[in-house]
Parts: sequence; C-alpha cells; structure tokens
Amino acid sequence: ASTLKIGSLSGTVWNAQAQDVEVGELRFRQAEFSPNVMQLLTGKLSFNIKLSGQDLNAQTTLRSEPEGRWHLSNLKGSVDAAQLPGWLKLSSRFSGMIRLSFDELRVHAQGIQDVRGTVVWDQAVIEAPLPLTLGKLQCDFRTHNKQLVGAVKNLSEAITLRGKLTLGIGGDYQLDLTLKPRNDALRQQLAIATP
Repeated sequence: ASTLKIGSLSGTVWNAQAQDVEVGELRFRQAEFSPNVMQLLTGKLSFNIKLSGQDLNAQTTLRSEPEGRWHLSNLKGSVDAAQLPGWLKLSSRFSGMIRLSFDELRVHAQGIQDVRGTVVWDQAVIEAPLPLTLGKLQCDFRTHNKQLVGAVKNLSEAITLRGKLTLGIGGDYQLDLTLKPRNDALRQQLAIATP
C-alpha cells in the first residue's frame, strides 16, 4: 500500500494547499485541492487536485466510488524521463519529457481496474547502456480482459518501434517490441549492443 505524508497543510475545507507531499515514491512541493460542490450535492466525495513537483506535475478530478474504488478523470501530467529509472528500478538513463493524458482511470486496493488514455514521451532517448534516440514515443492504454494493454509506436528518423505493453493487476508486465533501424550504422550499433 502507498503511504501518504504531508509536510504542512493550510487553507479551508473549500480550498486547501499542502506543502512537501509524498505519495509512495512520488514527491511534490505543493498540492492544491478543493471539493467538487456539484458532486457533494449528489452525495459523492469528489476533489479537484493539482500537484506540482520538481520533475512531476499533474492535475485531475478524483471521485470516490462504491467498494473502495477511486475514479480519476481528465488526468493530465508531465514528468522528466530522467526520473523513470529510479521508479522502475532500472540502471539505464533516460532523457526527454513524458506527458500523461487519461480520460478515465479507476483504481482500487488491488491496482488499476479500468483505464483509457495516452502517454507520450517527447524527444525520447535511452542514454545508457547504448545511446538510442527513439523520437516521439507514444503508448495508447486501454483495459482488456482485466489487464492494462498499451499499443506502443514512435515517430523517429532513425528507428521504427512498434509493440504492445501488457500490465497485470498484480504489477506483472510483458513488453513485446520490434525495433527496426533505418540505417546501416545504427543497425551495426544495435547488433553489437544486443548479443
């Protein structure tokens, strides 16, 4: 389970700000949240949330649902790709900017239940162990048979990349990618790096 830590809290019930917020591994300098009054009138708990951090920014509407589920709608965010190796426990170095845009995201204690959205990695580069410029990398996510499935593609002058990312409820994943170099020099580089 993710932990939540808040350094300081100020404001009112209708408009609150928090400083130094930690949600699991994610850290934010500031969070702003306010209840969605129209949802409160219908008896549902709903908040508009904006999170600001050094390398991660996001905003969404969070609404409670029956049986401990939470519904996030209109989730927009951006993160520096250099943060990914730490979160994913990888030794590679990445650069570029990742943008999130999810119309729907439902979660419960066991993980993600339903999702519809897109992740775009602009100026995507895997810097180590081999410098690999991927261009604009896009993954369109949907839920299929109780799994989160993403169709991966890119727009790059050097490498064509296509594939499928499947995430299970327990956090297990499978990534099937096809990389096709568009020039001989890069083809030789990849052949040396991948035995």
